[in-house]
Formats: sequence, structure tokens, C-alpha cells
Amino acid sequence: MIKSMTSKMQINQIILHLKFNPMLLSINKDKTSGKLDNFHSWFSSAVGRWLHISQHTALIRIGRAVALDSFNTVDSLVRYSSSAVDTITVFYQIKTFWQQLNWPDPRERFAFVIKIIDLIFFLNN
Repeated sequence: MIKSMTSKMQINQIILHLKFNPMLLSINKDKTSGKLDNFHSWFSSAVGRWLHISQHTALIRIGRAVALDSFNTVDSLVRYSSSAVDTITVFYQIKTFWQQLNWPDPRERFAFVIKIIDLIFFLNN
């Protein structure tokens, strides 16, 4: 299922790229005008599922990072543990995905942002 979700996200990125670069298809922009305007609706449910899978995956990764962390002081200048770095990396990957997704519909984008914020709060508790 995760491979399927990744493939859908990759297809979404390709269509988004083609929508804004119609010359890559060597077709007349007038003939394609409007045909890809709502392409994002094809992927809306996939993004919701991806966020759900991301929450589960992130929870496992953060839990594993904390379990493996020895919490030993390595240096007086370092005030964080390796699990803290791993947690920030998980959050950064979610943020990067969201930026790359570049969701065009403002209402759905707002709903997805709320889900991402909920995901991050859930992971912090």
C-alpha cells in the first residue's frame, strides 16, 4: 500500500509539472487549456491516506529513535539527543512533502494543513 501511495504522489508531481510546462508534451497550449485544471481532485483521497500512513510511520520512527537513544552526555555544548534530531528529521520530511505537493485548491489545502498540524501535535504527545 505504501508503494502504491508513493507512486500516486509521483504521478501527481508529474502531472503538476506538465500542467505548468505544456511545452514538455509538445502540444498546443490552447488545445490542452482547462483539461488539467482539476487534476488534483484525482489525488485528494491519496493525500489523505498518505497523511494517515505518515502519522503511523512517523510514530514508529520516533518511538524507535527514543528507544535506541542512550541519552548520554557527549559534549557540554550539545543540548539535544540523537532522538531529537531524528524527530526533527521526520517533521522536516513531512514539511518537504507538503511544499513539493504544492496543492492548488485553497479549501483542500487548508484542510490538509490542519491534518498536518494535527499530525505534528499527535506526534509531540
